[in-house]
Parts: sequence; structure tokens; C-alpha cells
Amino acid sequence: MGTRRILFLTQTHNIWGGMEQWLHNFTLWLQQNTEYDVRVALPRGRKFNDPDAYLRAHPHMRPLFLDVRVGTQSVRVRRIVEAIESVEPDLLVPIATGDVFEAVAEAKRRGSKVRYLQPVRALVGELLANVVDYWPSIDGVVSISRLFDRFFREQFPSELERVHYVRHGVRPAFAARDRLSVDDPSAPLRVAFVGRIEPDMKRIFDLVPLVEALGSANVEVHLYGSGPSEAELRARLNGVSVPVTFHGYKTQDELYRDAYPHIDVIVLFSEAGEGTPNAIVEAMQHGCVPVIARYKGQAGERFVADGRNGFTFAPGDITTAAERVSRLARDRSLLAQLSACAAADVANDTAERMHRDWGAIFEKTLVLPQKVPAAPAPPTERGGRLERLLSPKTADVLRQIGHRYYPHSDGWAEWPGTLPADPDRVRRVLADLDRLDRYTDGE
Repeated sequence: MGTRRILFLTQTHNIWGGMEQWLHNFTLWLQQNTEYDVRVALPRGRKFNDPDAYLRAHPHMRPLFLDVRVGTQSVRVRRIVEAIESVEPDLLVPIATGDVFEAVAEAKRRGSKVRYLQPVRALVGELLANVVDYWPSIDGVVSISRLFDRFFREQFPSELERVHYVRHGVRPAFAARDRLSVDDPSAPLRVAFVGRIEPDMKRIFDLVPLVEALGSANVEVHLYGSGPSEAELRARLNGVSVPVTFHGYKTQDELYRDAYPHIDVIVLFSEAGEGTPNAIVEAMQHGCVPVIARYKGQAGERFVADGRNGFTFAPGDITTAAERVSRLARDRSLLAQLSACAAADVANDTAERMHRDWGAIFEKTLVLPQKVPAAPAPPTERGGRLERLLSPKTADVLRQIGHRYYPHSDGWAEWPGTLPADPDRVRRVLADLDRLDRYTDGE
């Protein structure tokens, strides 16, 4: 058997984030520790998806460029099929790429021997529905949340050998923890938010009433990250009595060296959408105490246990969140106790362990029979006038020659992370997740 090839496939409009950090570290680990030939397919869009900028941030990756500037779904699907046929990978692993479902089905019907492994890293109803709809062409699914894993096990009870769970892991701390707040009770408690400053998933504006409620507590607030709502958040926090510092975007090295060792408490307000937030586990590796909302799936992951290594609160219950932070500001012995438990409880949740778990799943997937769909998948995009007169491929060629590109409002429109799904079907998926969202001993 020759060297086996793995083709990752990702968007390029967002350079850094949880998914991008995982792909960066995992591809580097595979290159350094395995015999796999690792490639990464990167789309080039008309405006938002920029593979050159992506590669500057991730220079170790061996790229394959996909020209999707025309902007139609048909060209995205075709470029993915061409990439599969060009690289002839043994395994395809996409990140935030909706059109991969139809592309892989088409490539397999045309004779590709590729195995398709779909990661599910965040709670996105459309993505879970896509996996169920295209299961006949998917060789395996990997969840980083027990909640997602329970959902897929219920959906595919006769194919459990293709349903996988990997507990999240992060890089261990390498800088000594600053114990100022523990050793000096008069020092302010340092409270931080680390992540993208946006309201939809992160509910970042919940920080405003939290800071207001902490007005009389001995605390200071630090924000590490950036995002579309940064200017509005700055405006809303203008004039509050608690010191607030915006540090901007930081690399992982900078967070590990300059942020986490000097943070006492990390907060998170998310209600849904999370799998396991990188920042929470990274902060706990440094002994930071998490005070987080009970997002869907949070309890089942067992990273944060209320009262043992941190505190949890119902999403939107800022009164409780503020009370917990204020308590830690008053009781530094409790802070020290929870801090020690936080670091101990995630000591084994390392990136090395996580990468090895993924590698084992790769090996399992490669020896299973390849799944090939029997019939074409239903189209998800209605063509325009050119498609009604010509084939989609010819229409795309004419658009490219004439520089008549399909306009998109943002990077996710230019390179969608999911395929459209019927709203009622998505509601049923989310209802199933609500039903399954419970803590069960022994899982």
C-alpha cells in the first residue's frame, strides 16, 4: 500500500477561529507524526474567500486552489469534484463546506474511491439535517459533542461503526500562572471574554448588563478578540464604572503567554451553536475559573461542573452570572479551590490525545466498505435564465468569460457552510436535540 492521501476542504474568508485553529494544529500534527500525504483545498472567491491570506496564516499547509469566483453552486460543486479527481484522496474531510455533500455523491458515482468523513463541530441545524439527508454517500460522521453523537446514534442505529465522538482537547499551558488575585485579595478579580465579538452565537451584548451588575465589585474586565459588533459593544460599555480593556485579536501563542496566565475568570454567554468552545478548555488548562451559560450540550460534555470547577447559569440569566463572579471576587479561597479543580479536570484533554483519537477514526474509516449513493441527489439550487437555456457548466464558463459573477453579501454566501434545508425539518432536528440534551451517567 502506497502513501495514503487526505484532502481537507475549508473556507478561506475567516482566517482564524475555533475550526481554523483545529485544522491548523491537526494538519501540522499529521504532517509531523504520520505518513499521510496531507493536502488542503482552498476556495478563491470573487470578494471574500482569499486563499493567499489564509496561507499566510497557515503556511505549512499544502494547498490546492479552487477558483469559484463565478459564484454559483454548480461551479462550487464542480470544483470540489475536480479536486477529488485530481488528488485522488483516500479520505476527504471538509470544514464548513455545504456543497461537499453533492460533490462527493457525484464524484463517487463517477468512480472515485474516496471515503468521506464529515466533522460536526457546532450546533447548526441545517448541517445535522444535511448529514441525515446525504448519509447514503457519507462514510462516517465525527462529533465533538456528546449531544450531536447521541443524535446521530439515534438516526443511524444499524451503522454505529460509522458514528464517532472525539472529546475536545487543546494545547497544554506553557507559561506559569500569575496568582496575584489569589495571593492578594485586594487585587481586582480579572474577568475575561475570549472569542469572536458577535451577538448571534456568542450573545456578546449580555456582557453589558453583567458589567453593569458588577459595578460595586472589585473586578476588571478584559476582552480578547474582535468581530462585527466590536464598535457597538465599545459604545455600550462607554462610561461603565468597571474598568474594561479591549485587547483585540490575539494568536493562540499570545493568548497562552499574555492572556490566560493573567485571567482569573472566563465568561461565555452562548445559548446554542457551540460544540465545545476552545477558549473555555484553553482557559481551564491555565486554572481560569469558567462562569458560563448552559448552552445546548454543555452538561453532557462535563468540562464545567457547577460548583466544582466553575459555575454555570441559564442563558440570559445575567443576575446569577453576576452573583457568581461577585462571589469569586469576595472569596479568594473559593477562587483558588475552583482554579485548582479546573486545571486538574482538563489536564488530560490535550490536543495530542485529540489528534490521536482522530487518527484512529481515520484508520477505522479507511477499512470500512465505501458508501456509494445509488441515485443522484436532488438539486438544491434553481438555475437562472442561462441554466434554462444551456447546461450549468456552459453557463458558468460564459459567466467567467464575460466577468458576470454572481454577487454575494458575505463570505458564507460566497462559500456556504451548509446546504439549504426545509425549515420544518430543521425545527424537528432542533427539537430532537432538545429532547436528547440531558446528562446521563456512564456515557
